[in-house]
Amino acid sequence: MDKAPIISINMPVYNGAKYLAQAIESILNQTYTEFEFIIINDGSTDNSVEIIKSYNDSRIKLYQNNRNYGLAYTRNRAVEKSSGKYIAILDCDDIAYPERLEKQVSFLETHRSYAMVGSWADVIDANTNPCKEVMRYTLSDDLIKTHLFFGNYFAQSAIMLRRKVFSEFKYHEEYAPAEDYFLWSQIAMKYQVANLQESLVKYRYHEASISIQKKEQQDECAKKTLEFHLSNINIYNLTKQEIDLHYNILYYQINQATATQKEIWGILCWIKKLLIQNNKHKTYNPEYFNDIIKKHWNRYFHLWSSYEHGLKAIPLIWFSLNNHIAFKTKIHFILRCFKSEIKNSICQK
Repeated sequence: MDKAPIISINMPVYNGAKYLAQAIESILNQTYTEFEFIIINDGSTDNSVEIIKSYNDSRIKLYQNNRNYGLAYTRNRAVEKSSGKYIAILDCDDIAYPERLEKQVSFLETHRSYAMVGSWADVIDANTNPCKEVMRYTLSDDLIKTHLFFGNYFAQSAIMLRRKVFSEFKYHEEYAPAEDYFLWSQIAMKYQVANLQESLVKYRYHEASISIQKKEQQDECAKKTLEFHLSNINIYNLTKQEIDLHYNILYYQINQATATQKEIWGILCWIKKLLIQNNKHKTYNPEYFNDIIKKHWNRYFHLWSSYEHGLKAIPLIWFSLNNHIAFKTKIHFILRCFKSEIKNSICQK
């Protein structure tokens, strides 16, 4: 019988004392026991180190940064210290279910073409109480890649990936604190990836979490990854206004009820551009990509107000993904576009 592969569990720690014991114990109590537990203390000023040292387990390997370098640097250092065939990630405020490692190793051992696997995550609060919310990721490999065009589709603390992947990719500090989104996107563009259809971790949502404390910075770095995906469909040299518009559309930051007709027009033209470019290059699954684009389109395309743009609004009716629009309605729309064009011309004179 083949020897069980060694896993390296990587955990960066910075002032994580409040939840650290729960995170560590959730790893030490795994049903899969062939692992090394790489913990990097990133310059903590609380008693995190004392908590780590209180565990008498030879699988724990503690390393310390001489100052606080941040998550991207610390995650990369943990990878450098890892010797396992697989690397699993758990943040110091989250919790792994007992069978997490066993189930993910089993998947990667039997699906050799997959580079990475995640899972669902149960959301808990600061007091470890369940929030009755599950982060569900239900797509197949090619659809996950497509979904990453629109946003992150992995829970960091639920990830296990092959160690050799890091010979090609790494966490980039310039993308922190959204460095994981860029890394997963790079990997998914080259290799197969998956999410197991069950919760294997508990994701803690609390006031001190990165997603709350550094939300604005995280959003700006997420935009860089969105630019990476746009480049994959040959959209380059974006202005700040264009990437902000793209981000605001995908993350529902625009109130369609208060947006001006000029703003709505700009939104629809951008969405149309995305559809055309992906249909041309087919980088992302066209059918699924178009389904998501349709949802964004329908938030802003209102048939009987769009005609106010005159003749240039005519392509909207043919581009529209609302296949249920009757032919007579389309003709009526075009006539109203002509009337609006004439009215606009008279007003300009």
